[in-house]
Amino acid sequence: MMSGGYSTFQRLYYGDNDLPVNYYKITNGQRAGITAGYFGLIGTLIAGMGFNAKWKMSPQQLQSRQQDEWSRSGGGSETTFY
Repeated sequence: MMSGGYSTFQRLYYGDNDLPVNYYKITNGQRAGITAGYFGLIGTLIAGMGFNAKWKMSPQQLQSRQQDEWSRSGGGSETTFY
């Protein structure tokens, strides 16, 4: 975010003189590819959040699960808590 602010400041006060000649010259196919990549990234993140939501538990659920596992294992010291 800070680098974006710095580059915006540079463009506002000093112009676009430091940019390479072909910086903004990309084809429509390249723009479509970049756009598809960003939408793919967003879709992947949303799908990952949905997958992760299935496994989320409240502290009470976690404590109940730990107690159930502890009682099923006989309360031994080798019990693994999650």
